[in-house]
Amino acid sequence: MLRDNFGSHQGYWWWNREVQCKVKVKNVAYKNLVKCADKEEKLILKRVYKKKKTKAKLLFMAAKTTNFNRLYVVELGDKDGDEKLYRLVKAREKKAHDLDQVKCMKDKED
Repeated sequence: MLRDNFGSHQGYWWWNREVQCKVKVKNVAYKNLVKCADKEEKLILKRVYKKKKTKAKLLFMAAKTTNFNRLYVVELGDKDGDEKLYRLVKAREKKAHDLDQVKCMKDKED
């Protein structure tokens, strides 16, 4: 998951409202679990959190699968699919490009 400048999650491009709601519910359940001090109540909250986590994961995978199938089959399968594919590859390369590995930078010397 990506984080924006303020530390909050911005999600993925293929998330729909249903996935966002399930993730928020899961996060609330986790916060309740962490805040709880009573051992018995903590066990109950842990079960609740695990159920919500499982439901969120299943919904997450389903949304991802449907959106990537749409992307690769429908959008990249048509006439302009090659251009879109090259744009995707170029964007992935830019994202993966590591600027920490710069060995030498030349500067103008007067």
